[in-house]
Amino acid sequence: MSDSDTYVEVTNDKTRIGENKVKTVADSLYKKGSIDSDLRRYLIRSGGTSGKFKATRNFINLGCISVLL
Repeated sequence: MSDSDTYVEVTNDKTRIGENKVKTVADSLYKKGSIDSDLRRYLIRSGGTSGKFKATRNFINLGCISVLL
């Protein structure tokens, strides 16, 4: 991760803050009658996390030759 312009280490997960904002907007739209209960339920699902960077080896299969990247 030497490319600091592209990747930045995240020390705290801000997923909960985003989920709470989405829940607030979804609840207000539901109360106004703009969305139905199924869409509201779909929007306010929780349990997500921020994306993780995993460095894994990739194999490309070229017929009878496999290349390790």
